[in-house]
Amino acid sequence: MALGKRASESSISRDALGWLALCGGIIWLAVALHIAPVGPPAEDASYLYAVLVRSFGNGLQALILAGLMTVPLHAVWTFGRCGSDAIDGYDKFGLWAQTIFTAMGFMGTIVGVSIAVAGLKQAMVDKDPATLIGGLSTAFDTTFLGLTGAVSLMVLRKVTRFVGGRVD
Repeated sequence: MALGKRASESSISRDALGWLALCGGIIWLAVALHIAPVGPPAEDASYLYAVLVRSFGNGLQALILAGLMTVPLHAVWTFGRCGSDAIDGYDKFGLWAQTIFTAMGFMGTIVGVSIAVAGLKQAMVDKDPATLIGGLSTAFDTTFLGLTGAVSLMVLRKVTRFVGGRVD
């Protein structure tokens, strides 16, 4: 797209999917090459580090994490290429992407709670809460990642509209 032309929502969305594929590929490559930490986090690990480690082993969380990596890279790419012409298109795309992040986080919450509830009876019989804890961990981690993505996009959308002189 040439500079000076209005950046359409569809071209911004196509670029975003390309960036998502790139970042998703980097994450999966890191896991495959064991660059990223694999396995359970250490007991004294920070919450954010523990979420990162657990996210590599969960497909939905890894997808949300790839999206979180994509957001700033895609914004820099879009505005570097199109400048202020991209503001309206990016704002529409960002609103859509916020909804996707929120929905994926909520979906992970439901899946995680379902895993925990399904394993509750066996956990009580075995006196081993591992499945229960794993399900709740999935629920909380995907909620955290999904909301982090949605809030990041909300802030990015507001900042770009402010910098572009389109405060509403």
